[in-house]
Amino acid sequence: MPRTTLLTLTLLCIVHAAINTWCPQLAAEDVGLENLAAKAKISASSELKEQKLFAASVADGLIAPQGCGLLEVLPADKPAKSWAVVGKEAKGQGELVFEWKVPVEVNQIVYFGRTPWVLQECFKEYEVYLNDAKQPAAKGTFEMKHGPQRVRFAKTATRKLRIKFLSSYGGPNPGAAEVLVLGKEVSDAALAAMAPASPPVVRPWDQLTGQNIVWNSPSKDASGAMPLGNGSVLTNIWVDPQGDLLIALARSDPDKKTTIGLGRVRIKLDPPLSVEKQSLRQTLMFSNGAVEIIGQADKARPVFSIWVDANQPTLHVQLRCQQPVGVNAVVEHAGKAKPTTGGDRTTWHKGNAGCVMRAGGMKADAGGTLRSEKPNMSFDLQIQVVSTKTSAEIEKALTAIPKADVPAAIRGHVTAWREFWARGSIFIGGKDGDAITR
Repeated sequence: MPRTTLLTLTLLCIVHAAINTWCPQLAAEDVGLENLAAKAKISASSELKEQKLFAASVADGLIAPQGCGLLEVLPADKPAKSWAVVGKEAKGQGELVFEWKVPVEVNQIVYFGRTPWVLQECFKEYEVYLNDAKQPAAKGTFEMKHGPQRVRFAKTATRKLRIKFLSSYGGPNPGAAEVLVLGKEVSDAALAAMAPASPPVVRPWDQLTGQNIVWNSPSKDASGAMPLGNGSVLTNIWVDPQGDLLIALARSDPDKKTTIGLGRVRIKLDPPLSVEKQSLRQTLMFSNGAVEIIGQADKARPVFSIWVDANQPTLHVQLRCQQPVGVNAVVEHAGKAKPTTGGDRTTWHKGNAGCVMRAGGMKADAGGTLRSEKPNMSFDLQIQVVSTKTSAEIEKALTAIPKADVPAAIRGHVTAWREFWARGSIFIGGKDGDAITR
């Protein structure tokens, strides 16, 4: 399928981008109830602080939509809309504590699971304790789903309420989008209005968003690639007929007015990404400077989010799945210099430019391939592009470069592109290009 025209057009268009603004659903007060949690001091057994997923976010009135991904943490200068434990330390468990200066009467809580990435980040078994009681006032099992889940118990005056999460559904960082602490009954309809299955979304750049390019079939070769870049790192991205994700890389040298091709990376999933009968959805998103690829028919429902950092010469490939998958990342066409491996990284170079590829939970083998140590539902692969004044210095520079801070990169990337679009844009549309908006 010839798609070369797209390459020319989008290399001109995709310079900077920003995440769509998320529209919050109804807060507790909007549906006529008082969330006593908002008046409490809230603490947790752990918090994923680097992503601003704080305990206090469970009573902020904001519930991130299911599957919204990065929108959970926007705007970047404010706390995220959810709370999450540090998964690698918490091992599927957690605790939230609500404390009031004076007693409040409570008779139920409502738990909204953390669902922006995968449903498995919902907690499962729980116990609720009031005051300093040694026996739980309620216990049970939450479902793995988006939306409200009610827990009732006898009305009690308390100054302290503790929710002990005994297990989760296995997601990387389980947590809660919101927790209501209530002293009176509220209808199911009112609760459902706070987290609808298909929430409204505000898109401030409707004209730009409407130009997203969507493909539902694989590409034969690089002529059917979607391009991304930040001016120094250039990439072409496509899915081949076997379901492999291919990423061609290049480094631009503005001083010499040249571009150095750096080979490509082939990413394979196990089980493979399905490309049959419109099961693939690949979107070039002008409004957030990314390519999103979804395996719509796969049981694991893999979602790739691929973007080039606005502030650093780094390509990020984030993968989220609803079931564990295996991942292999293979370096191809790297030139005469064969990839070298060590620990969790693979490096290769051409002239005075080169790449470092690595990801948590993956190990490098002698063939220049990164392989997942075990199937997982979350992978964050990064390819850092490095250049030096002379080719003699490149190997030392590749060895010394530190791993990128993904949460910080996301915040800086989003901020930079939002500021870019805030400076203004012109949209030319209509049947003959006669409609112009600004």
